[in-house]
Amino acid sequence: MCSDSYALDLQHVSKVYHIYEAPHHRLLQMICGYRKRFFREFKALDDISFQVKPGESVGIIGRNGAGKSTLLQVIAGTLAASSGQCHTTGRITALLELGSGFNQEFTGHENVLLNAAILGMSEKEIAERYDDIAAFADIGDFINQPVKTYSSGMKMRLAFAVQAFIDPEILIIDEALSVGDGAFQMKCMQRMREMVEQKTTILLVSHSLQTLRSFCSRVIWIDEGRIKMDGDTREVTGHYSEVLFGTATKDKPKPKLKVESPQKSTSLEEEGDFPLVPLESVSRTETLRRWGNGEARVNAFSLHDGSGKISKSYEFGSMMQLNVEAEAGDKILDEEFSVAFAIKNRQGLDIISISTDRLGVFVDPPDAGEKIRVRFQFPLQIAPGDYSLVLAIAYPLEGRRAYMDYVENAHYFSILSDRPRYGIYEPDATAVFLEA
Repeated sequence: MCSDSYALDLQHVSKVYHIYEAPHHRLLQMICGYRKRFFREFKALDDISFQVKPGESVGIIGRNGAGKSTLLQVIAGTLAASSGQCHTTGRITALLELGSGFNQEFTGHENVLLNAAILGMSEKEIAERYDDIAAFADIGDFINQPVKTYSSGMKMRLAFAVQAFIDPEILIIDEALSVGDGAFQMKCMQRMREMVEQKTTILLVSHSLQTLRSFCSRVIWIDEGRIKMDGDTREVTGHYSEVLFGTATKDKPKPKLKVESPQKSTSLEEEGDFPLVPLESVSRTETLRRWGNGEARVNAFSLHDGSGKISKSYEFGSMMQLNVEAEAGDKILDEEFSVAFAIKNRQGLDIISISTDRLGVFVDPPDAGEKIRVRFQFPLQIAPGDYSLVLAIAYPLEGRRAYMDYVENAHYFSILSDRPRYGIYEPDATAVFLEA
Protein backbone atom coordinates (compact mmCIF):
# COMPACT_ATOMS: atom_id res chain seq x y z
CA MET A 1 0.00 0.00 0.00
CA CYS A 2 1.00 3.57 -0.61
CA SER A 3 1.64 5.89 2.30
CA ASP A 4 -1.53 7.66 3.45
CA SER A 5 0.07 10.98 2.53
CA TYR A 6 0.63 9.96 -1.11
CA ALA A 7 -1.69 8.75 -3.83
CA LEU A 8 1.32 7.55 -5.82
CA ASP A 9 4.77 6.58 -4.61
CA LEU A 10 7.51 5.35 -6.97
CA GLN A 11 10.78 4.14 -5.53
CA HIS A 12 13.73 3.39 -7.87
CA VAL A 13 11.57 2.06 -10.69
CA SER A 14 13.40 0.73 -13.75
CA LYS A 15 12.22 -1.06 -16.87
CA VAL A 16 14.70 -2.97 -18.99
CA TYR A 17 13.95 -4.53 -22.37
CA HIS A 18 16.01 -7.23 -24.06
CA ILE A 19 16.72 -6.35 -27.70
CA TYR A 20 17.51 -9.30 -29.97
CA GLU A 21 19.20 -8.73 -33.33
CA ALA A 22 17.56 -11.81 -34.89
CA PRO A 23 14.48 -13.93 -34.01
CA HIS A 24 16.47 -17.12 -33.45
CA HIS A 25 18.54 -15.39 -30.76
CA ARG A 26 15.54 -15.70 -28.43
CA LEU A 27 15.64 -19.49 -28.79
CA LEU A 28 19.41 -19.58 -28.25
CA GLN A 29 18.98 -17.48 -25.12
CA MET A 30 16.41 -19.94 -23.76
CA ILE A 31 18.77 -22.84 -24.42
CA CYS A 32 21.91 -21.23 -23.02
CA GLY A 33 20.27 -19.48 -20.09
CA TYR A 34 22.62 -16.97 -18.49
CA ARG A 35 25.81 -18.68 -19.67
CA LYS A 36 25.84 -16.49 -22.77
CA ARG A 37 23.99 -13.33 -23.71
CA PHE A 38 22.35 -13.00 -27.12
CA PHE A 39 20.67 -9.67 -26.45
CA ARG A 40 21.50 -6.13 -25.54
CA GLU A 41 19.70 -4.23 -22.81
CA PHE A 42 17.66 -1.09 -23.35
CA LYS A 43 16.63 0.87 -20.27
CA ALA A 44 13.28 2.48 -21.00
CA LEU A 45 13.13 3.66 -17.36
CA ASP A 46 16.16 4.13 -15.18
CA ASP A 47 15.80 4.59 -11.40
CA ILE A 48 12.62 6.70 -11.35
CA SER A 49 11.50 7.96 -7.94
CA PHE A 50 8.81 10.51 -7.11
CA GLN A 51 5.65 10.92 -5.04
CA VAL A 52 2.30 12.52 -5.86
CA LYS A 53 -0.18 13.70 -3.26
CA PRO A 54 -3.96 13.20 -3.51
CA GLY A 55 -5.57 15.90 -5.64
CA GLU A 56 -2.33 16.90 -7.35
CA SER A 57 -2.37 17.55 -11.10
CA VAL A 58 1.02 16.53 -12.49
CA GLY A 59 2.18 16.93 -16.08
CA ILE A 60 4.79 14.66 -17.67
CA ILE A 61 6.84 15.91 -20.60
CA GLY A 62 9.69 14.60 -22.69
CA ARG A 63 10.68 13.91 -26.26
CA ASN A 64 9.26 10.96 -28.16
CA GLY A 65 10.95 7.81 -26.85
CA ALA A 66 11.91 9.38 -23.53
CA GLY A 67 9.96 6.77 -21.54
CA LYS A 68 6.75 8.64 -20.71
CA SER A 69 4.30 6.00 -21.95
CA THR A 70 6.31 3.20 -20.34
CA LEU A 71 6.17 5.06 -17.03
CA LEU A 72 2.40 5.49 -17.25
CA GLN A 73 1.91 1.81 -18.10
CA VAL A 74 3.91 0.81 -15.02
CA ILE A 75 1.81 3.13 -12.85
CA ALA A 76 -1.43 1.85 -14.42
CA GLY A 77 -0.36 -1.73 -13.78
CA THR A 78 -0.44 -2.85 -17.42
CA LEU A 79 3.35 -3.27 -17.45
CA ALA A 80 5.58 -4.76 -14.77
CA ALA A 81 8.69 -2.88 -13.69
CA SER A 82 12.03 -4.72 -13.92
CA SER A 83 13.00 -3.37 -10.52
CA GLY A 84 11.78 -0.93 -7.91
CA GLN A 85 8.40 -0.39 -6.30
CA CYS A 86 5.28 1.44 -7.50
CA HIS A 87 2.65 1.95 -4.80
CA THR A 88 -0.76 3.43 -5.56
CA THR A 89 -3.88 4.13 -3.53
CA GLY A 90 -7.42 3.46 -4.72
CA ARG A 91 -8.91 2.92 -8.15
CA ILE A 92 -6.75 3.82 -11.16
CA THR A 93 -8.18 4.58 -14.59
CA ALA A 94 -5.99 5.19 -17.61
CA LEU A 95 -6.48 6.58 -21.10
CA LEU A 96 -3.18 5.35 -22.51
CA GLU A 97 -4.00 4.50 -26.10
CA LEU A 98 -6.98 5.60 -28.12
CA GLY A 99 -9.60 2.85 -28.11
CA SER A 100 -7.64 0.56 -25.81
CA GLY A 101 -9.94 -1.45 -23.57
CA PHE A 102 -12.78 -1.32 -26.10
CA ASN A 103 -14.11 -4.39 -27.86
CA GLN A 104 -14.43 -3.23 -31.45
CA GLU A 105 -17.41 -5.49 -32.12
CA PHE A 106 -19.38 -4.32 -29.07
CA THR A 107 -21.51 -1.20 -29.12
CA GLY A 108 -20.53 1.89 -27.19
CA HIS A 109 -23.25 1.09 -24.65
CA GLU A 110 -21.90 -2.43 -24.13
CA ASN A 111 -18.33 -1.18 -23.82
CA VAL A 112 -19.37 1.32 -21.13
CA LEU A 113 -20.92 -1.50 -19.09
CA LEU A 114 -17.93 -3.79 -19.69
CA ASN A 115 -15.28 -1.21 -18.77
CA ALA A 116 -17.13 -0.07 -15.66
CA ALA A 117 -17.53 -3.67 -14.50
CA ILE A 118 -13.82 -4.41 -15.08
CA LEU A 119 -12.98 -1.37 -12.94
CA GLY A 120 -14.97 -2.83 -10.05
CA MET A 121 -18.26 -0.95 -10.23
CA SER A 122 -21.48 -2.67 -9.22
CA GLU A 123 -24.52 -2.83 -11.50
CA LYS A 124 -26.22 -0.21 -9.36
CA GLU A 125 -23.26 2.19 -9.59
CA ILE A 126 -23.06 1.69 -13.35
CA ALA A 127 -26.76 2.41 -13.76
CA GLU A 128 -26.45 5.58 -11.67
CA ARG A 129 -23.59 6.95 -13.79
CA TYR A 130 -24.55 5.71 -17.26
CA ASP A 131 -26.64 8.75 -18.21
CA ASP A 132 -23.83 11.11 -17.18
CA ILE A 133 -21.31 9.13 -19.23
CA ALA A 134 -23.54 9.09 -22.32
CA ALA A 135 -24.34 12.80 -22.00
CA PHE A 136 -20.69 13.76 -21.59
CA ALA A 137 -19.56 11.65 -24.57
CA ASP A 138 -22.35 13.26 -26.64
CA ILE A 139 -22.08 10.90 -29.63
CA GLY A 140 -25.82 10.54 -30.12
CA ASP A 141 -27.20 7.30 -31.55
CA PHE A 142 -23.68 6.05 -32.25
CA ILE A 143 -23.53 4.85 -28.66
CA ASN A 144 -25.69 1.94 -29.84
CA GLN A 145 -23.41 1.17 -32.81
CA PRO A 146 -20.25 -1.02 -32.84
CA VAL A 147 -17.12 0.86 -31.78
CA LYS A 148 -15.40 -0.21 -35.02
CA THR A 149 -17.63 2.32 -36.82
CA TYR A 150 -16.45 5.23 -34.65
CA SER A 151 -14.10 8.00 -35.71
CA SER A 152 -10.99 8.70 -33.60
CA GLY A 153 -12.72 11.65 -31.97
CA MET A 154 -15.78 9.59 -31.05
CA LYS A 155 -13.62 6.87 -29.48
CA MET A 156 -11.81 9.48 -27.44
CA ARG A 157 -15.08 11.06 -26.31
CA LEU A 158 -16.48 7.77 -25.07
CA ALA A 159 -13.20 6.61 -23.52
CA PHE A 160 -12.70 9.82 -21.56
CA ALA A 161 -16.32 9.87 -20.40
CA VAL A 162 -15.98 6.34 -19.01
CA GLN A 163 -12.72 7.11 -17.21
CA ALA A 164 -13.91 10.44 -15.79
CA PHE A 165 -17.24 9.36 -14.32
CA ILE A 166 -16.33 6.27 -12.31
CA ASP A 167 -14.75 8.23 -9.45
CA PRO A 168 -11.12 7.13 -9.77
CA GLU A 169 -8.52 8.06 -7.18
CA ILE A 170 -5.91 8.34 -9.96
CA LEU A 171 -6.61 9.31 -13.59
CA ILE A 172 -3.85 8.84 -16.17
CA ILE A 173 -4.07 10.44 -19.63
CA ASP A 174 -1.44 9.93 -22.32
CA GLU A 175 -1.93 12.58 -25.05
CA ALA A 176 -5.32 11.11 -25.98
CA LEU A 177 -7.13 14.45 -25.73
CA SER A 178 -5.18 15.82 -28.70
CA VAL A 179 -7.52 14.12 -31.17
CA GLY A 180 -10.64 15.84 -29.84
CA ASP A 181 -12.12 19.05 -31.17
CA GLY A 182 -11.46 22.29 -29.29
CA ALA A 183 -14.85 22.46 -27.60
CA PHE A 184 -14.61 18.92 -26.26
CA GLN A 185 -11.04 19.48 -25.05
CA MET A 186 -12.28 22.46 -23.05
CA LYS A 187 -15.06 20.32 -21.58
CA CYS A 188 -12.52 17.63 -20.63
CA MET A 189 -10.26 20.17 -18.94
CA GLN A 190 -13.19 21.52 -16.95
CA ARG A 191 -14.16 18.01 -15.87
CA MET A 192 -10.58 17.29 -14.81
CA ARG A 193 -10.50 20.47 -12.73
CA GLU A 194 -13.66 19.29 -10.98
CA MET A 195 -11.99 15.95 -10.31
CA VAL A 196 -8.92 17.63 -8.82
CA GLU A 197 -11.19 19.59 -6.49
CA GLN A 198 -12.61 16.22 -5.42
CA LYS A 199 -9.05 15.05 -4.60
CA THR A 200 -8.56 12.93 -7.71
CA THR A 201 -4.89 12.71 -8.67
CA ILE A 202 -4.28 13.34 -12.37
CA LEU A 203 -1.19 12.48 -14.43
CA LEU A 204 -1.25 14.15 -17.83
CA VAL A 205 1.20 13.55 -20.67
CA SER A 206 1.03 16.27 -23.31
CA HIS A 207 3.28 17.87 -25.89
CA SER A 208 1.30 21.09 -25.47
CA LEU A 209 3.20 23.19 -22.95
CA GLN A 210 0.27 25.60 -22.82
CA THR A 211 -2.09 22.80 -21.74
CA LEU A 212 0.30 21.88 -18.94
CA ARG A 213 0.75 25.52 -17.92
CA SER A 214 -3.00 26.08 -17.67
CA PHE A 215 -3.80 22.86 -15.79
CA CYS A 216 -0.88 21.30 -13.93
CA SER A 217 0.59 22.55 -10.66
CA ARG A 218 3.74 20.51 -11.20
CA VAL A 219 5.62 18.99 -14.15
CA ILE A 220 8.05 16.07 -14.34
CA TRP A 221 10.47 16.06 -17.27
CA ILE A 222 11.56 12.60 -18.43
CA ASP A 223 14.67 12.33 -20.61
CA GLU A 224 16.21 9.04 -21.77
CA GLY A 225 14.36 7.14 -19.08
CA ARG A 226 15.42 9.34 -16.18
CA ILE A 227 13.93 12.32 -14.37
CA LYS A 228 15.71 15.39 -15.68
CA MET A 229 13.64 17.92 -13.76
CA ASP A 230 10.71 17.88 -11.34
CA GLY A 231 9.13 21.05 -10.02
CA ASP A 232 7.07 24.16 -10.68
CA THR A 233 5.26 24.06 -14.02
CA ARG A 234 6.51 27.45 -15.24
CA GLU A 235 10.13 26.68 -14.44
CA VAL A 236 10.19 23.14 -15.87
CA THR A 237 8.33 23.99 -19.08
CA GLY A 238 10.59 26.99 -19.58
CA HIS A 239 13.77 24.88 -19.36
CA TYR A 240 12.21 22.14 -21.48
CA SER A 241 11.32 24.63 -24.20
CA GLU A 242 14.91 25.86 -24.26
CA VAL A 243 16.16 22.32 -24.94
CA LEU A 244 13.27 21.31 -27.20
CA PHE A 245 13.85 24.14 -29.65
CA GLY A 246 17.63 24.02 -29.50
CA THR A 247 19.04 26.95 -27.55
CA ALA A 248 22.60 25.61 -27.59
CA THR A 249 24.90 26.48 -30.46
CA LYS A 250 26.72 23.83 -32.46
CA ASP A 251 30.21 23.03 -31.23
CA LYS A 252 30.62 26.56 -29.88
CA PRO A 253 30.04 28.19 -26.51
CA LYS A 254 27.11 30.55 -26.30
CA PRO A 255 28.28 33.88 -27.76
CA LYS A 256 28.69 36.80 -25.42
CA LEU A 257 26.49 39.82 -25.93
CA LYS A 258 28.50 42.71 -27.27
CA VAL A 259 28.16 46.20 -28.73
CA GLU A 260 29.43 46.80 -32.24
CA SER A 261 29.84 50.06 -34.11
CA PRO A 262 26.46 51.32 -35.33
CA GLN A 263 25.78 52.17 -38.98
CA LYS A 264 25.95 55.78 -40.07
CA SER A 265 22.28 56.07 -41.01
CA THR A 266 20.01 57.49 -38.36
CA SER A 267 17.40 54.90 -39.38
CA LEU A 268 19.52 52.14 -37.84
CA GLU A 269 20.11 51.37 -34.16
CA GLU A 270 22.26 54.18 -32.80
CA GLU A 271 22.95 53.16 -29.22
CA GLY A 272 22.64 50.40 -26.68
CA ASP A 273 23.33 46.70 -26.86
CA PHE A 274 22.56 44.79 -30.02
CA PRO A 275 22.85 41.11 -29.01
CA LEU A 276 23.22 38.62 -31.85
CA VAL A 277 23.53 34.89 -32.36
CA PRO A 278 25.09 33.66 -35.63
CA LEU A 279 22.31 32.17 -37.75
CA GLU A 280 24.26 29.10 -38.86
CA SER A 281 25.46 28.18 -35.36
CA VAL A 282 22.05 27.65 -33.74
CA SER A 283 21.03 23.99 -33.41
CA ARG A 284 17.49 23.25 -34.61
CA THR A 285 14.97 20.47 -34.57
CA GLU A 286 14.34 21.15 -38.28
CA THR A 287 16.82 21.91 -41.04
CA LEU A 288 17.45 25.54 -41.87
CA ARG A 289 16.01 26.34 -45.32
CA ARG A 290 16.88 29.43 -47.31
CA TRP A 291 16.58 30.72 -50.85
CA GLY A 292 16.93 34.00 -52.80
CA ASN A 293 19.19 35.65 -55.36
CA GLY A 294 22.00 36.10 -52.81
CA GLU A 295 22.49 39.87 -53.28
CA ALA A 296 22.31 40.11 -49.47
CA ARG A 297 22.22 37.48 -46.72
CA VAL A 298 21.02 37.32 -43.13
CA ASN A 299 23.96 36.51 -40.86
CA ALA A 300 22.67 36.73 -37.29
CA PHE A 301 19.66 37.52 -35.14
CA SER A 302 18.29 37.43 -31.61
CA LEU A 303 14.79 37.39 -30.19
CA HIS A 304 14.32 38.52 -26.60
CA ASP A 305 11.74 40.09 -24.33
CA GLY A 306 11.82 43.51 -22.74
CA SER A 307 14.08 42.33 -19.93
CA GLY A 308 16.78 41.45 -22.46
CA LYS A 309 16.42 37.72 -21.83
CA ILE A 310 17.17 35.65 -24.93
CA SER A 311 14.97 32.60 -24.61
CA LYS A 312 12.93 30.01 -26.47
CA SER A 313 9.75 30.52 -24.49
CA TYR A 314 8.01 33.79 -23.74
CA GLU A 315 5.02 34.96 -21.77
CA PHE A 316 1.96 36.09 -23.67
CA GLY A 317 1.91 39.90 -23.93
CA SER A 318 5.68 40.37 -23.60
CA MET A 319 7.17 43.29 -25.50
CA MET A 320 9.60 41.61 -27.89
CA GLN A 321 12.77 42.81 -29.56
CA LEU A 322 14.02 41.11 -32.70
CA ASN A 323 17.51 42.04 -33.84
CA VAL A 324 18.47 41.15 -37.41
CA GLU A 325 21.88 41.55 -39.02
CA ALA A 326 22.46 41.06 -42.74
CA GLU A 327 25.34 41.72 -45.10
CA ALA A 328 25.20 43.22 -48.58
CA GLY A 329 26.77 41.34 -51.48
CA ASP A 330 28.75 42.73 -54.41
CA LYS A 331 25.81 44.49 -56.07
CA ILE A 332 24.24 47.74 -54.95
CA LEU A 333 20.87 46.94 -53.41
CA ASP A 334 17.60 48.36 -54.64
CA GLU A 335 16.82 51.67 -52.95
CA GLU A 336 13.52 50.29 -51.67
CA PHE A 337 14.96 47.11 -50.17
CA SER A 338 13.43 45.99 -46.88
CA VAL A 339 14.16 43.65 -44.00
CA ALA A 340 11.23 41.52 -42.90
CA PHE A 341 10.22 38.78 -40.51
CA ALA A 342 7.26 36.47 -40.09
CA ILE A 343 6.06 34.23 -37.28
CA LYS A 344 4.45 30.99 -38.48
CA ASN A 345 2.33 28.53 -36.53
CA ARG A 346 2.54 24.73 -36.73
CA GLN A 347 0.40 24.71 -39.86
CA GLY A 348 2.78 27.11 -41.64
CA LEU A 349 0.34 30.04 -41.54
CA ASP A 350 1.85 33.52 -41.17
CA ILE A 351 0.46 34.82 -37.88
CA ILE A 352 2.63 37.96 -37.96
CA SER A 353 4.33 39.40 -41.05
CA ILE A 354 6.17 42.71 -40.69
CA SER A 355 8.67 44.51 -42.93
CA THR A 356 10.53 47.80 -42.71
CA ASP A 357 8.96 49.19 -45.90
CA ARG A 358 5.41 48.56 -44.68
CA LEU A 359 6.38 50.35 -41.46
CA GLY A 360 7.62 53.32 -43.55
CA VAL A 361 11.24 52.83 -42.46
CA PHE A 362 13.90 53.17 -45.17
CA VAL A 363 17.68 53.63 -45.35
CA ASP A 364 20.23 54.34 -48.08
CA PRO A 365 21.47 51.17 -49.81
CA PRO A 366 24.63 49.86 -48.11
CA ASP A 367 27.99 49.50 -49.88
CA ALA A 368 29.23 46.07 -50.90
CA GLY A 369 30.05 43.96 -47.85
CA GLU A 370 28.50 46.48 -45.48
CA LYS A 371 26.28 45.25 -42.65
CA ILE A 372 22.59 46.03 -42.31
CA ARG A 373 21.09 46.10 -38.84
CA VAL A 374 17.45 46.39 -37.85
CA ARG A 375 15.69 46.17 -34.51
CA PHE A 376 11.97 45.34 -34.50
CA GLN A 377 9.81 45.82 -31.43
CA PHE A 378 6.31 44.36 -31.06
CA PRO A 379 3.96 42.97 -28.39
CA LEU A 380 3.59 39.19 -28.33
CA GLN A 381 -0.19 38.96 -28.28
CA ILE A 382 -0.76 35.83 -30.33
CA ALA A 383 -2.23 32.56 -29.10
CA PRO A 384 -0.07 30.37 -26.84
CA GLY A 385 1.58 27.58 -28.79
CA ASP A 386 4.68 26.68 -30.77
CA TYR A 387 6.00 28.91 -33.56
CA SER A 388 8.84 29.32 -36.04
CA LEU A 389 10.58 32.49 -37.18
CA VAL A 390 11.23 33.53 -40.79
CA LEU A 391 13.79 36.23 -41.65
CA ALA A 392 14.05 37.87 -45.05
CA ILE A 393 15.58 40.64 -47.15
CA ALA A 394 13.35 41.72 -50.04
CA TYR A 395 12.91 44.29 -52.81
CA PRO A 396 10.01 45.25 -55.10
CA LEU A 397 9.98 43.69 -58.57
CA GLU A 398 7.20 44.29 -61.10
CA GLY A 399 4.56 44.82 -58.46
CA ARG A 400 5.57 41.87 -56.29
CA ARG A 401 8.08 41.13 -53.55
CA ALA A 402 11.31 39.42 -54.62
CA TYR A 403 13.80 38.02 -52.13
CA MET A 404 17.54 38.37 -51.82
CA ASP A 405 17.43 35.99 -48.85
CA TYR A 406 14.47 34.13 -47.35
CA VAL A 407 15.32 32.06 -44.26
CA GLU A 408 12.84 29.49 -42.94
CA ASN A 409 13.20 27.73 -39.57
CA ALA A 410 15.56 30.42 -38.35
CA HIS A 411 14.26 29.99 -34.84
CA TYR A 412 11.72 27.96 -32.86
CA PHE A 413 10.00 29.21 -29.72
CA SER A 414 6.84 28.82 -27.69
CA ILE A 415 4.38 31.30 -26.22
CA LEU A 416 2.97 30.48 -22.79
CA SER A 417 0.17 31.87 -20.67
CA ASP A 418 -1.10 31.06 -17.20
CA ARG A 419 -4.71 31.30 -18.31
CA PRO A 420 -6.62 30.14 -21.41
CA ARG A 421 -6.46 32.38 -24.46
CA TYR A 422 -8.85 32.19 -27.41
CA GLY A 423 -8.40 33.10 -31.05
CA ILE A 424 -5.16 33.64 -32.95
CA TYR A 425 -4.60 37.25 -31.87
CA GLU A 426 -5.72 39.08 -28.74
CA PRO A 427 -5.46 42.87 -29.20
CA ASP A 428 -5.44 45.50 -26.50
CA ALA A 429 -9.15 46.28 -26.39
CA THR A 430 -11.52 48.16 -24.11
CA ALA A 431 -15.19 47.74 -23.32
CA VAL A 432 -17.79 49.72 -21.42
CA PHE A 433 -21.38 48.99 -20.41
CA LEU A 434 -23.88 51.64 -21.45
CA GLU A 435 -27.27 52.32 -20.00
CA ALA A 436 -30.09 50.79 -22.01
